[in-house]
Amino acid sequence: MQPPASSELLDQASCWDGLSRWERSELGRALRRLGWSYGEIMGLIPVPKGTLAGWCADIRLADTAIEAIRTRSLSQRGIPRDTQGRRRAQVEQIRR
Repeated sequence: MQPPASSELLDQASCWDGLSRWERSELGRALRRLGWSYGEIMGLIPVPKGTLAGWCADIRLADTAIEAIRTRSLSQRGIPRDTQGRRRAQVEQIRR
């Protein structure tokens, strides 16, 4: 489970369209400083991973935060991805 975020941060995330570019970057940076993974942040706010990585490039997480992220994401390891699913769907649609 991800670290809790303040209600102020969650309110800002719900008003994403009304935020300035600076406020958006500060929101992403604040969540990262709390120990959220990029995936968790992207699940809350609509931002590409590259943009988020740029915002958070200078933020260094503590070893405990890194380990917490690893344990939260362990459940997803070992599950094969269906990397060709979209391609198969396109081929099937063409065949019909």
